[in-house]
Amino acid sequence: MTENHATTNQTQSAKLSQLKNWRWLPLVEILIIMLWGIWVGRAYLNMDPMQWPIGREIGMVIQPHYIWTLLLDCGTCIFWDGYANGGIPAFSELQAPMLHPLMVIPTILLGVINGTKILLIGSLIMAGLAQWWLARVMRLGFVARVWSGLIIISAGHLAGRMELGVVGVVLSTAACSLVLAPALQLAINGRRRDAIILSIVLALAIVSGQGYMQLGLLVAIFPAFIIYLFDDDLKIRPVWKEFLLAGFLAILLAGIFLVPMLHFWPHFGKALEPNLSWVQPLEYIPLNFIIRDVDFYYVPYLDKLPYPYMHINYTGWIPILLAALPLYFVRRGQRKLLFFLGVSLFLTLLAASGLTFKLLNEVWPEFVSGIRIIPLTAGLSVPIIMALAAWGLDELLKTNWPVIVFASPDTLAHPRIVLKLSTLLVLVLLLASIKTTYDFTQQWLRTEPIHTESIEVMDAAVTDSSQWVATPFGEHFWGPLAAERGIKLSPFVRPFHWKDRDLPVANLQMDYTFSAPDQPDVYASLHGITIREQPEHQYAYMLTDSGSVSCDADARGGLIRVNCDSDQSGILMVEEFSWTGWQVTQDGFRTALLPNEFLSTLAPEGEHTFVFRYLPLDVALGLCLTLIGIVLAAWLWLRTTSYPAKNKGFTPENLEEAHTMKP
Repeated sequence: MTENHATTNQTQSAKLSQLKNWRWLPLVEILIIMLWGIWVGRAYLNMDPMQWPIGREIGMVIQPHYIWTLLLDCGTCIFWDGYANGGIPAFSELQAPMLHPLMVIPTILLGVINGTKILLIGSLIMAGLAQWWLARVMRLGFVARVWSGLIIISAGHLAGRMELGVVGVVLSTAACSLVLAPALQLAINGRRRDAIILSIVLALAIVSGQGYMQLGLLVAIFPAFIIYLFDDDLKIRPVWKEFLLAGFLAILLAGIFLVPMLHFWPHFGKALEPNLSWVQPLEYIPLNFIIRDVDFYYVPYLDKLPYPYMHINYTGWIPILLAALPLYFVRRGQRKLLFFLGVSLFLTLLAASGLTFKLLNEVWPEFVSGIRIIPLTAGLSVPIIMALAAWGLDELLKTNWPVIVFASPDTLAHPRIVLKLSTLLVLVLLLASIKTTYDFTQQWLRTEPIHTESIEVMDAAVTDSSQWVATPFGEHFWGPLAAERGIKLSPFVRPFHWKDRDLPVANLQMDYTFSAPDQPDVYASLHGITIREQPEHQYAYMLTDSGSVSCDADARGGLIRVNCDSDQSGILMVEEFSWTGWQVTQDGFRTALLPNEFLSTLAPEGEHTFVFRYLPLDVALGLCLTLIGIVLAAWLWLRTTSYPAKNKGFTPENLEEAHTMKP
C-alpha cells in the first residue's frame, strides 16, 4: 500500500509539474503570433512620416485622426473636428475609430501618419490573437491554435482592405473578430467574469468605426448564439442574463461615443443606394476565399463591382478543405459548437449577399439604403472558417496515422526515431497555407512616398488667418497635408454630410488649369496647380450696413479666436457649422449666439476679440456613462467569485480532470 501510494503521489506530482510547464505555453503562442504580425506588417515599421500606407482613400480616411494632435495644445478643442466641410462633432464620427485606444494612443505619441502604421500592425496582431483565443476556447491543440492565428494575420480580409486604404475597416474587422472568443466562452460556461470580459471587448468593437462589421455581428453572429440559450431539454439557460448584462455594460462603456452619435444622428446624411445593388450574389461569394488572381478583382466578373477592397477575403484551399473535416469528426458533445459555427457562417454570407438587409429594407428603408458597401461584412466569415479549419486540423492530428520508424539493429546503443506521417502532413499544410496567403496579400501591406510637389503646393496655401480651401475634388491625399498645416478644406470628399446644409465656400481654390502668376485672382501657381483667391468668401467677417468687413481668425478644432475691428456694429459670421454645445465670449464676457446655420453673434463697433468654444453636454453625459460602466464592471468583477479551478485548487480528486484540459 505504501509503495502504491508513493507511486500515485509521484504520478500526480509529475502531472502537476507538467501543468506548471503548460502555463508558459500561452505566452509562447502569443509571442509567436505577435512576431508574425509584426513581420507581415513590417513595411509599417518605417517611421518616416513621408512614407504613407498605400490606398487611394487613405488621406480621407485618416484625416479625422488629426483632431487628437490638438489634445496637448488646446485640450477640449478635440470635441469638434473642423478640418473639413464646415466641421462636425468629433465624437460622432462614424467612419474613423475616434475613440479606439489603438488609434488614439499612437496618434498622440507619434502623429497621424506613423500612428496609423502602428494602428495597422496592431490590428493584424489583434486579429491573430482573436483567432488564437477562439481556438483556445474551443479546446484545440497548440498547432491548431497557432496556425489559425498566423493564417488570419495574412488573410485577405485584412490586407485586401488596404487596396483602397480603408484603415478603419481593418481595425473594425479585427475588433469585431475579437468578440467571438469571449462570447463563445460565456455561452459555454455562463460565468459572470466572462460576461464582463465580453462587455469590454464589445465596447471596443463598438468604437472601432465604420459600422459594417458591427452590423455583421448584430445580424449574423449574435443570432447564432441562440442555440446556447437552451439546454439539451430545450429549457432556457440562465446564461441569457449574462449576455444581457454584457450588452448593458458594453453600452455604458461605449457611452462616450454612443451618446454624441445618437444626438447627431438625425442630422447625419450620406449617399444612399435604395436598390442595394452593390452586392454580389450569395453563390459567388465563397469563390473570393480561394481566388488569388489580382486581375480578377478589378473586373466585374461574377456579378461583383470591380473594387478589390470590397471582395478580397482570400484564405486558400487548405483552410477551406480543413474546415469541412469537423462534419466528419464531430462528436456528440460538440454538435452545438458545430451548429453555432455553421449557422454563423451561413448568416454572415447571407448578410454579405444583401439578402438579410433586403428583408430589413422593408422595415427601415432609409437606414438600410445607407448601408452601401455590404460585401465588407463577409470579412467576419473568415475567422469562422478558420475556427472550423483549426478544428479540422486538430482532429486530423489525433488520428492514428502510420508511422515511420528509423532504427538500427542495436536499439539500445542507437535509440529508434519515430516519425508520424501526420507530422509531415501538418508541416506541409503550415508552410503551404501560410506562404500562399502571405505572398498574395503582401502587395497591399506596404508604403509609398508622398510627393514633395504636393507638400510645396499645400505650403503655398497657408494663410495668416484661417480660411476654407478647396483642393482638386476627389483627390484624397490632400487631407492629411492640409490638416498638418491647420488648413480647413471645403469641399472635401467624406462619406457623410450634414443634412440640409450648404458647405462653406472656399477662399482659396486649387485647380489644374494654368493662369499666369500676375493675374489678379492668382494667389500662387506652382507644379501645374493654380491657387485662386476669392476674397469675397471669408471664413470670419462682420456684416454691417456698409457691407462685409473681414476679421482675423485662428481656428483649431472646437476653439476659434476671432479679432474684429470695425467702425460700425453688425453681426459677426464665422463659417463653421453651428450646433448645440457652441458658446461664445466677447472680450472675456459671455454673449449669445444667434440662430443661424453658421456661428454668428452680435458685434459692436470697435476692436474686439471673440472666442468660440465647443463644450458639448452630450460628450459629458457620454463620459459619465463610460465612467459608470468602468466602475460597475470593476465592482462586479471584484465581487464575483473566482473560477472553480482556483476555488478548489488541484487536489487528487480533480487533478486528472485538470490534466486532461488543454491549455
